[in-house]
Amino acid sequence: GSMKVDKEYPSAVGVGYVKVIPSGDLASFEEQVRGEGFLDFSVYPKEPGRDVYTAITYLEPFNAANQKAFGYDMFSEEFRREAMEKARDSGEAAMTRPVKLIQDKDVASSELGTLIYYPIYASGDLPTEVDERRETLIGYTYVILRPADIMTRYLKRLSPEASLTDITVFDIANPDRVLYTHDGSNAEDQIKEVGQKSFLVAGHEWLISISAAQSFTRRVLAPLATIAIGGIASLLLAVAVVVGISGRFRKVELSYRKEVQRTKDELLALSSHQLRTPASGVKQYIGMLAEGLVGPLTPLQEEIAQKAYEANERQLHIINELLYVSKADAGQLLIEPTEMNLTPFVARIVEDFADQAAKKEIRIEFSEKNDHTVVADDRYVGMIIENLVSNAIKYSYAKATVTVTMGETSSMCFVAVRDEGVGIAKKDFSRVFTKFDRIENPLSHSETGSGLGLFLAQQLAKGHGGEIKLTSVPKKGSTFTLYLPKQSSMTPVAVRIDGKENKFKRDMQIK
Repeated sequence: GSMKVDKEYPSAVGVGYVKVIPSGDLASFEEQVRGEGFLDFSVYPKEPGRDVYTAITYLEPFNAANQKAFGYDMFSEEFRREAMEKARDSGEAAMTRPVKLIQDKDVASSELGTLIYYPIYASGDLPTEVDERRETLIGYTYVILRPADIMTRYLKRLSPEASLTDITVFDIANPDRVLYTHDGSNAEDQIKEVGQKSFLVAGHEWLISISAAQSFTRRVLAPLATIAIGGIASLLLAVAVVVGISGRFRKVELSYRKEVQRTKDELLALSSHQLRTPASGVKQYIGMLAEGLVGPLTPLQEEIAQKAYEANERQLHIINELLYVSKADAGQLLIEPTEMNLTPFVARIVEDFADQAAKKEIRIEFSEKNDHTVVADDRYVGMIIENLVSNAIKYSYAKATVTVTMGETSSMCFVAVRDEGVGIAKKDFSRVFTKFDRIENPLSHSETGSGLGLFLAQQLAKGHGGEIKLTSVPKKGSTFTLYLPKQSSMTPVAVRIDGKENKFKRDMQIK
């Protein structure tokens, strides 16, 4: 049910949930929320080039003031982003510097607020490494605080003479950003004495400064400690609130993600099987047309038939990727390793891509002469290397060079495919191997893809006991290196995608 925040946690303006949304999922997410009855919902502000958005998707109490923040992208503001990144990397609650609350954006007051964030990760537990925390973050719970409300509440407990007191509260590191101010203007004609007290709040040092009539100063300075302690207690309560409600949101979010993944897997299995047969039929008929089996074609008709054939080939490639992933989901993908010489195998693949490279005026180089023997299933090794070479050509500019090299370590053989293309930012490395994820770059709109190729390639490599490693520099190019074991059991192995980790696992040996 709805939380009664104003009654249960009077120190908080509101509590809520911030969802991490990949930019590619933004439009569908907005449609989903609108379908739940929020017809005007939109994530804002939208900024070009953003990889993810962190939008407020739940907020209580859902009153008129708080509704202004519904859909607001927290990462769009510097101080909020700073605290969220600190919480994400540390796994602990983190508070912002003083900020203008969205709820107060139409209010003339100069008083500011703060927010405390607590991160939620996909696994439900705190990952041990910072990189893993960044990769598995799914959202934040948070509490909104307006220190002016807290101070006003505690000030009322003092003598009525407190109204004659000038009080200012600010973050020492940001003295120009006032959290609370009270003007005791009725005491202007009296001699004043100033008292100050600092205290720590969630890692931030705040200062309360009081200027009161000399006759009242000592009586105010004593309760000043009470005000400070009361404020700290309220803020610590807020931290407890945000940590406590994180469990509720984590369960809801994980349940939703599992349901979405289950639906995707079912659709994947159905579509891959149902689409392959008619697509193969289309290929056959277009081939008959192109070969003139139903009569001669004009040059224009031949050109159109050839383009249709190539488009159908790309479609079949995507369908086959879907089919392989659905088989792995069902534990029906069988690796049957044999001993193979990798060098001539790679040479044939490079030769097959010569025409595709030439169409983009790209040189493709391979000069390895030494034999490199591995134990692997040549069907799937071929799929992996074809994917790496194809991507290198796709995401390289004209006149560039794609270089394929080979080598060995003590236990592995490797095939490295280096391009001089658009490159990939380090923060996106994990996304490269994520199912259905495509990274935006200057060439991605002109190149087709399902977002499955590298995901499937990496998991097939791991199914063999190897892996694909990536190094890249934006605007200079990338190198994808496939490692395969020199020695391995030749017993067929079924592999499957583990639903929890979304990774291939060697499931059982087939005897």
